[in-house]
Amino acid sequence: MQRDVDILNYYPNVITAIEEFQHLANAVNPELNKLWGKYKNIFDNQFIATLDENGCLRWEKLLKITAMGTDTLEDRRFRILARLNENIPYTYRKLENMLTTLCGNDYTMQLQNNEYRLIVRIALSVQKQFNEVKKLLTKFVPANIIIDLDLLYNQYNKYLKNRYKDLSIFTYQQLRSDENIDIDAYTKIENKLTDLCGQNRFSVQFQKENRTLFIKIPKAFSDKFSELETFLNETVPNHIYFDLSCSGDGLHNEYSTLTNLELAQYTHKQLSEGI
Repeated sequence: MQRDVDILNYYPNVITAIEEFQHLANAVNPELNKLWGKYKNIFDNQFIATLDENGCLRWEKLLKITAMGTDTLEDRRFRILARLNENIPYTYRKLENMLTTLCGNDYTMQLQNNEYRLIVRIALSVQKQFNEVKKLLTKFVPANIIIDLDLLYNQYNKYLKNRYKDLSIFTYQQLRSDENIDIDAYTKIENKLTDLCGQNRFSVQFQKENRTLFIKIPKAFSDKFSELETFLNETVPNHIYFDLSCSGDGLHNEYSTLTNLELAQYTHKQLSEGI
């Protein structure tokens, strides 16, 4: 409903070109836009999905909900919606509809009648709402039914196409329960190094003990150091460190594609400076 109000659009055509009326419109338009903004806020606050700060405060006061300091507007709307959906009597289908309203399609639910067990799995994308879903189930599921609530963790087959080195920079817990990890970070780093330095002219090694990614490039590419450092700051996952340096000696591994005869044509100094 966002719009830019211009009173000139409502003037008769014969006066829109008159300078006095144009100045009058310029003076009135800001006030009309403010009025429209307030009207839009009132309209938006009629719906839970578009509540603003004042709308959330009003509902929280009515429903006796205490918001946490770290809550976003989306968290507060979710909590209000969960409380409003707490209406009984209910059925399995009603509970299913309530969870769909709260979590979308990011959950699964299965009732095992013979075992009196309700199995609910919440997707990682809505894991922040886990406690709210737990409260909802605790309040409405009969006491003779066991509530089995957990997250829909990432499965092994999700990473079948990834290399071991891509996975090695993450912990098991991150691979299992973090939906936002950049699983291709290692590959992106190697591709960037290849673009800047060429194939096999760099080394990348990850040490799990100190969670550090050691990267070495030849001195001949020292002018690319700042560009590469900026790229690494943006790409390397936050839970690991990186050590970027220029190497001078012992770079035979960077020229592993050359034969011994070809290597014999250069000195160590030439190799360290790049050929």
